[in-house]
Amino acid sequence: MQREIFLAIRVDELSYSEVAVLHSITVTEVEQHFAGALHILDRHMHERHHKASSSRAAGKPGRR
Repeated sequence: MQREIFLAIRVDELSYSEVAVLHSITVTEVEQHFAGALHILDRHMHERHHKASSSRAAGKPGRR
């Protein structure tokens, strides 16, 4: 559900209240799911950055 909530807020530009009604959950739950989605994205971005930095340090061409 985190993905759907993230996309509804960021892509469809719905408010937290609109997303809550759409998914039959509270605004607090929307906030929690959205925060969870952001946490996952942040973790993946850090992992990707770390891999790219390691590859460049080893002399391997990295993807950018």
